[in-house]
Amino acid sequence: MYTRDISRFLTLKDHGSRIFDINIKLTEEQRANLKAQHKMTHDQRICDRIRCVLLADDGWSAKSIAESQLIHETTVLRHIKDYLEDNKLKPENGGSVSYLITEQKQKLITHLTQHLYQHNYQIVAYDAATNQVYFTVSGMHKWLIRHGFSYKKPKCRRLCLNG
Repeated sequence: MYTRDISRFLTLKDHGSRIFDINIKLTEEQRANLKAQHKMTHDQRICDRIRCVLLADDGWSAKSIAESQLIHETTVLRHIKDYLEDNKLKPENGGSVSYLITEQKQKLITHLTQHLYQHNYQIVAYDAATNQVYFTVSGMHKWLIRHGFSYKKPKCRRLCLNG
């Protein structure tokens, strides 16, 4: 699947056992920029992508890079393809469009600030009844965190019967 997609950007030679030779050529300026960025960044995902590109430029095969970086071969090929197509080094994933329109979102936020729920599934049920929007419990949990809500587990307090 990836071989066909990136064959325009990489020279891949199939040796029968899924070992690919990746032939890319970076200029000295590109290599210097990548090495400088590798030293400066703290995000290891970006460092992984930079190492894949630099090792491919050094003539390593996708299998060798994958083994050295402890990732899958297709991930190596995808990292190199992303760099060659878009100079992409950051793991920017697109996300999805919100289920709630702005008006529904504001009403839900207002409702949640006025009413206290103990469980996410209760909020999911309320939202389904009022907005006809169906979240999963984990999806609602992520939505709540993204919009500044937090959960504080109630403390168990014993009743004092010695009185």
